[in-house]
Amino acid sequence: MSQGAPAAPGTVMAARRARAHYGVRVSSEQVYAGVFGTVLGIALLVAAIRWMFGKR
Repeated sequence: MSQGAPAAPGTVMAARRARAHYGVRVSSEQVYAGVFGTVLGIALLVAAIRWMFGKR
């Protein structure tokens, strides 16, 4: 698994589609915050799994 690079273009496309569907309700700041939160959550999950396997 790479550092979330493959997911970025799909996320951007989904964000654009959502913005086109919902109008200007979804701001770029909200989109970036959502993407950042998702990447951060995945990174924390991977770190926790690695830490657990490392402790064993």
